[in-house]
Amino acid sequence: MTNSQEFQNKVKAIKEKVGKTSIYIGRIPEKYKTEFKEIAREEFAEDYGLCLRELIRTWKGIFIDPNQELKIEIELLRKEYEEFKEHVLRTAQEKEQPDKGIRMLNGKSLKRRNEHVEIERPNGQTTNI
Repeated sequence: MTNSQEFQNKVKAIKEKVGKTSIYIGRIPEKYKTEFKEIAREEFAEDYGLCLRELIRTWKGIFIDPNQELKIEIELLRKEYEEFKEHVLRTAQEKEQPDKGIRMLNGKSLKRRNEHVEIERPNGQTTNI
């Protein structure tokens, strides 16, 4: 056998050993490759697959989908709108209630009309202030 055939046989044997779930990443900076191996060794007993799975899960937890951010923002705006709408309705209802005025101890009542205070005396006379 020639060197080329021996090499091809070795490659074929390696391919048979490597399953469908294996992964090979050739273009990765050395410092990241080393860091990944250290994390896998320290945290996952050198189980690269489990380490990769947890890194992906963590990444998904930190970086949410941009559409999700928009949905959250829309929901917040909807809640603020509902609160504002309720406030406006409450304010309008309070303004619609007739102003009963203030009844003083001596029997006079004070009523506010057009920014003027009207005093009603017990004898029925009114005085504008």
